[in-house]
Amino acid sequence: MDINVTILKKRVAVLTKTLDYHTQVLQGFLEEQKVLQKEDVVEINVIFVEQFDFEKIAAKVNEVIAYKPDIVVPIGVLCTQAIVHAFRERNIDIPVHFCGVTNYQDIGLHELSSEGNLITGVSLGHVPYLTAVRALLWAKPITKSVLVPYSPLNEGGLLTTAAYSIQTFLQSRGVSAILLALKQGEDVVSAVRSKIGSVDVLMGLEGCELDFHCKELASLCDQYGVTYFAYSLEAVRKGAALGMVSLPRLVGVVSFRRVLQMLIGGIRPEHKRIILLKNEGRRMAYNPKAFARQGLTMLAAKLYMLDNTEVGGNFYRLIDSEE
Repeated sequence: MDINVTILKKRVAVLTKTLDYHTQVLQGFLEEQKVLQKEDVVEINVIFVEQFDFEKIAAKVNEVIAYKPDIVVPIGVLCTQAIVHAFRERNIDIPVHFCGVTNYQDIGLHELSSEGNLITGVSLGHVPYLTAVRALLWAKPITKSVLVPYSPLNEGGLLTTAAYSIQTFLQSRGVSAILLALKQGEDVVSAVRSKIGSVDVLMGLEGCELDFHCKELASLCDQYGVTYFAYSLEAVRKGAALGMVSLPRLVGVVSFRRVLQMLIGGIRPEHKRIILLKNEGRRMAYNPKAFARQGLTMLAAKLYMLDNTEVGGNFYRLIDSEE
């Protein structure tokens, strides 16, 4: 007698926002499910948070819980904080696997234990700003002055620390660094325009307000022949000449693999640690069309190195961001 056995799918609830970075992480997560052909094994329910106020967060968390997932995957800092806070407060023991978080220590996700909530995930770690500055000076050795706008209150002062660290490093190389503290609600493009005429390079920081105005800033740098060095792939695509960029899709890919292991193979001791993507999580990117417009002229041999080799020391492989 034939017996039909129904295999219940494992349920994954993904909580995310509709911003570009979050979308790319989600894309990597969903694509890896298809690549590994696990649609019949894992069911994914994506829940979007449109606005981050308390009532809307609570409603979405309730939606996550009502789905009765085997694991919850929040993407980004705010979604992760919302889930972790709610689960701890309500003593919910569903495993949480966050992804797309840069610095998990600063939001308390390093407090992992075998008791209570299991919180794990994939993190990019701190931005290697000094490595990025070295890459900038290698690509533009005639640099004499760099404008560094930053948000003083963003991420608990991390950007302030980064800005001063970059300034100290540049000064040790004989390069002037002009720090521009952006006030809340300030017109970012106007603030940059007031300083851009006296510098060689505009350098944004990861997570700074510059990312929201990258197209206008790229146009401004084209106008003044200033090199725009960014920390987002979107900015490089929209006209920044160079950038140290994170690879959000890779975060999603690695996250799905880990979640699959936890769901199919059971949670093992090694799953309780956080995966920290280091060199593989960020790359140098360049926009060849913006090179000449922003005052960069490089020999063919150097351009070949940008495409095909690693620049010594701790530099990462450089990629063409327009592909």
